[in-house]
Amino acid sequence: MLIIGNPLQRPINHRALEPALEELREVGINGLEVSPPHIELCVAPALRQAFSKYVADLGFRFCRYNSLLPDYLDTLESPDQVPSIIAGMKRDVDICVDLGINQLLTWEGRIPTGKPQKDIDGWILEESIGFFREGVQYAESKGVGISLEVHPFSLGINVDWLVKLCDGVGSDSFGVMYDCAHFGVGIPDGYVDAIYKLGSHIKHLHFSDSDLVSSEVHYPLGEGKMDLDAIIKALEDTKFNGTVMIDVWLYPTPIDALRKSIPFVKEKMSHLCSD
Repeated sequence: MLIIGNPLQRPINHRALEPALEELREVGINGLEVSPPHIELCVAPALRQAFSKYVADLGFRFCRYNSLLPDYLDTLESPDQVPSIIAGMKRDVDICVDLGINQLLTWEGRIPTGKPQKDIDGWILEESIGFFREGVQYAESKGVGISLEVHPFSLGINVDWLVKLCDGVGSDSFGVMYDCAHFGVGIPDGYVDAIYKLGSHIKHLHFSDSDLVSSEVHYPLGEGKMDLDAIIKALEDTKFNGTVMIDVWLYPTPIDALRKSIPFVKEKMSHLCSD
């Protein structure tokens, strides 16, 4: 069974990368999602390719590049930003190609302050559909899929808006990374219903627990307040068949959290996880 982890389960830089990878391997992680701090020294395609080989030689399957709230797409305030957003997304796709990864994880941007809902549902949605559609077309030509990691403070936490975005882009290689903690904090009374609303738009899963209050803190499975069994049932009902990463970002003891969470995933999620 493929069990994905991310060395960036706490704030680290490239100097801590090698011991973090060893820790993940020792605890039983065999799939890897990496982020910009992990490859900050890989300034050329050949260096990214060498890093990819190093990861493979350690026994990991390289699964995903997480662009981590990219600076080219923070808050959409004007259509004038669109060309730079498209260019930034294409750069991230090219990084995926260099790393031999077929999944790019990005996001849809923050909810703009002071913008009326008619703008969010109007030109902001239309521009977002347009630049993601162009980014997806480029990604598809490179064999890369794109998924969005919604946050409690980002546009897609309005699930109806998010469905309209996914429907508008209209590609099976584009969808949502359902992050349990983000949806739990953003929609504490509706995070399970969000799975049913999103349905097949959910392509991948960041699996964790949450206290339903602390934005970005991802608890070990079974140690928060989320109804994990209801989440699993909703994923089963909607025929989820994507990758699953155990996410313990910002939990103070991440390796212990992974040790506690891996048996839960093996017991309850193996039938849902794609390899």
